[in-house]
Amino acid sequence: MKIPYICVLTAPAPLGRVASILLRGFTAACMAGALFGMDQPLNHGWRYQRMTSTQADATPAEAQPRFEDGSWEQAVLPHTARIEAPGTANHHFQGLCWYRLPLAMRPEWRGKRVGIRFDGAMQRAEVFVNGQLRMTHEGGYLPFFLDLSAEASKGGEALIALRLDNRDMPGVPPGKPLKDLDFCYFGGLYRGAWLVVTDPLRITDAVEADRPGSGGLSIRCEEATRDSARLFVQTHIANGRGTAAHIRIRHTLLEPSGHPAARWTSKVERLDQGRESLSQIELRITHPRLWHPDHPWLYTLRTELVTDGKMLDRRETRVGLRRVTMEPGKGFRLNGEPLELRGANRHNDYPWLGNAIPDQAQERDARRLKAAGFNFLRLSQYPQSPAFLDACDRLGLLVAPCIPGWQWYLDTPDFKAAVERDLRQLVRRDRNHPSVLYWETSLNETYQPRDAFYQHLVRVAHEEQPGDGCFTGGDTLGRKDAASIGYDVPYTLWTDFYERPMAKELAGRVGFHREYGDYEFGGENSTSRMARGDGETAQLLQAWNYQWTHNQNLSWTWTLGDCIWVGIDHFRGCSEDLPISRCGALDYLRLPKYVYHFYRSQRDPNLRRTNVDSGPMAFLATEWTPRPTGKVVVFSNGDEVELFLNGRSLGRRKPDAGPDTSYQVPIPDADPNYWQKGEVTRQDAAKGRGQRQIPGDVIDRIFDGGNARHLDHPPFTFPAVPFERGELKAVAYLTGRPVAEHLRRTPGTPAHIDLSVDLAGVPLAGDGADVVFVRAEIRDASGTVVPESGRPVRFEVQSPGELLGGPVARVEAGIASVLLRAKAPGRIRVRAVAEGLSGSELSVDAGS
Repeated sequence: MKIPYICVLTAPAPLGRVASILLRGFTAACMAGALFGMDQPLNHGWRYQRMTSTQADATPAEAQPRFEDGSWEQAVLPHTARIEAPGTANHHFQGLCWYRLPLAMRPEWRGKRVGIRFDGAMQRAEVFVNGQLRMTHEGGYLPFFLDLSAEASKGGEALIALRLDNRDMPGVPPGKPLKDLDFCYFGGLYRGAWLVVTDPLRITDAVEADRPGSGGLSIRCEEATRDSARLFVQTHIANGRGTAAHIRIRHTLLEPSGHPAARWTSKVERLDQGRESLSQIELRITHPRLWHPDHPWLYTLRTELVTDGKMLDRRETRVGLRRVTMEPGKGFRLNGEPLELRGANRHNDYPWLGNAIPDQAQERDARRLKAAGFNFLRLSQYPQSPAFLDACDRLGLLVAPCIPGWQWYLDTPDFKAAVERDLRQLVRRDRNHPSVLYWETSLNETYQPRDAFYQHLVRVAHEEQPGDGCFTGGDTLGRKDAASIGYDVPYTLWTDFYERPMAKELAGRVGFHREYGDYEFGGENSTSRMARGDGETAQLLQAWNYQWTHNQNLSWTWTLGDCIWVGIDHFRGCSEDLPISRCGALDYLRLPKYVYHFYRSQRDPNLRRTNVDSGPMAFLATEWTPRPTGKVVVFSNGDEVELFLNGRSLGRRKPDAGPDTSYQVPIPDADPNYWQKGEVTRQDAAKGRGQRQIPGDVIDRIFDGGNARHLDHPPFTFPAVPFERGELKAVAYLTGRPVAEHLRRTPGTPAHIDLSVDLAGVPLAGDGADVVFVRAEIRDASGTVVPESGRPVRFEVQSPGELLGGPVARVEAGIASVLLRAKAPGRIRVRAVAEGLSGSELSVDAGS
């Protein structure tokens, strides 16, 4: 069950069964006897239609209550405008679509404040109520609120209709046309909607209140040590009643165990009609459990609004007790300890679904990235789902939320006002998340604005989040005076190969490598853009690129941290020939490449977590197929690795400790040093994946036993390993004890299919929205995955399951994947068959 970040959970009916309660419109069942102030999901009961015409009528028939929509698709939010095949992502739907929902107004709502909060709609939304245009919202990434209080006072039914337009809009950030954009404007009502019912005397919503540095609840930690913590809480109350009221505010801070850690109750205050109140208090906590990426303890702040002994409103907010400081020239300290960022960039898109990622799938992504050893994510390059930030809070992933922007700027008052509005709403929405480390306040890779504009955005962030815990970061390229912008986290440049901080303007400052490992190795034809199906040498080359650069980044004493581009392969709008960027540690289907295991090896082997893969590991970066005698690379966080071939030890090795070298690996269709020559290459469209021109001696040039001295855990390179069909095993040791192992067997002839479901530790929800990957692995008679590509696999699924994108999937590197949705709770049977192979079946349980 999804609990909103600020919510009250008191409904007597289980929210997980909304599908059975919410048929067409919202009924009384889930609100009967409920406390006003709670947010209820409003994701079921919608009707949807994608339009073939782009003509937007001023008085559309689709907005009228009597319009017949029975032939329209039934939609469950989050919803994508069209199922998009990954191979044609750069031709995805751009146009108009409609969503309709009849909402029954309950008698007990009269006199209450009633509305709907939409968490995201791409990217211009015209909202009609009973045929009348009520509001227009521009911008696809941040929430907006529809007030239905007038309709609630009348009773009856209100027909809610939204006309969405996701065509190119130069004046709406990011603004860049899709054909030139490195991500996509996927259409639809792609995040959840919430029914909000409160008393007119209420705790406000921060975004809706639209008050600089105010609105809703604002929580920040002013002190965090092992002995004590101080929590500053600001509460904004609005009295929309027709009379004055005497109010009292109660705060209770609950420990992770649920026991009270601190309490505070205000004196009674008179609040006149139409007026607002802003209270500021401090809570002290002794012997706190501090939030940290290694132990993300979460407290709960319960805030109650009381008048005349009656509780009118209650909010519950997850709180992390942690204190971040920034020392010039030294970097971040978290709870008094140095913090080095090891991160990845993350785009918010998904196969077939575009941006419409269910909350559970958001958490699965976060778990996969946390398991890779990352402690930080740059949320590129727009505000991402609140559900993803919730997961980062729970898992211990620091984040940098970004305003929408990518290589686009209009020097107009309207565009600049839209950028400022995005930044203000982003901070208001996300400021209470303990995972938020800093705000990216520049438009990504957009260098045209004058310094004064970016200086203003830094001031805006600090206005919205007062106190010394607000940090900003952004691009410094193109600035006349980079120091004057005031970034706490200045980004490194492309043009000078990371020779930062800038010798003149930012001398003595730390710098952050916000993207590395991809574009510098050949531009559009980067040798870091490798698919799993490109084979062992290609994946090793990709892993070498990231290792080489990460090691170099860490060698600079001024490095604050770095982020790979990118954590997960993503859709692109700007590439006709390669619609998916292949530089991720995980591929687009969320399957790991070799480089993913390199980052897993950088984890602390002594840190063990119960909710994510952790601890010691070993990974053999080979398919162990016939080859000349050559090197074998093992990624491990052990201090020794022993290699066994068919049971015979080939000896133990210590981690690689050779010298750092210049990167010189000549590839015919890519120049790793193109940036030094001012060259930018374009991908040769004639070359498909798996056909890269990689010379045979590349394996001899990479993983040379060096370029690892600054890594936490260098790889283990075994030279001149003789090939022999059979079993290759790596055993990792810590202080002489075996702690992890990994086994490879030479694959034989494909024999059968082995089916599995990739839950990533999060059970499948039968809510009509959640999706999981089902994997069909092609194995030989002994059970070894055969790394073949191209064979089609047909999947069959029984109700209540459905497959997105069709029943046939192509095998890549031995695995075919499909996306399975549970339309309702129950057991789903899946079967996979392929020519010449024994089929396979499994059952997947979808919970309520």
